[in-house]
Amino acid sequence: MSRPLPDGPAPSPLTDRFGRVHTDLRVSLTDRCNLRCTYCMPAEGLDWLPRPELLTDDEVVRLVDVATRRLGITEVRLTGGEPLLRRGLPGLVARLHALPDAPELSLTTNGIGLARSAAALRDAGLSRVNVSLDTLRPERFTAITRRDRLADVLDGLRVARAAGLAPVKINTVPVRGVNGRRDRRTRRVRRRTRLPGTVHRVDAPGRAGRLGPGPDGHLRGDPRPHR
Repeated sequence: MSRPLPDGPAPSPLTDRFGRVHTDLRVSLTDRCNLRCTYCMPAEGLDWLPRPELLTDDEVVRLVDVATRRLGITEVRLTGGEPLLRRGLPGLVARLHALPDAPELSLTTNGIGLARSAAALRDAGLSRVNVSLDTLRPERFTAITRRDRLADVLDGLRVARAAGLAPVKINTVPVRGVNGRRDRRTRRVRRRTRLPGTVHRVDAPGRAGRLGPGPDGHLRGDPRPHR
């Protein structure tokens, strides 16, 4: 169990050098993922962090407790890797939801496994989810993610919405030459799923597989807001 947080000074908001106050926190629960998206990582040869190097549940709870009570954080987004691969995730969400200054809890996921866990996560205190979905064409989904799992993602979207996780949002990454501006189906993703979402652009010379690897082996592009 995490240690109780002692009484301290009033919350001091997180402010950057431009004077902007930040009230949201992203917590990465794992670096592992069950997809191999071409704009994110190589197809093989990945060295995952040893599990002892990941934040434990107690450490995550204490981090969020400090952030909400001392730094003015009001929203926590659980990310990865793929956070649904984290063992005991509903239990961790329940502990975060039970904190004295519990934040709004959201999850960013690729949607695989969401159909199995959406109801349990909602009951534990999760408010909403963002699902990464770059295309509705099965063959293009497989080309981008290197996995044939589009049906699982769509099932997860339906179950999450039925479970009351709201709003369910869609994140889309158009990649030039793969599913970019000329791919009308990319623009239809949110319209067809009837869900809100955001679009990020990855500029790359040709196919996303030609992006250069970063120090951690993940492929790096130039993500900028889509105009």
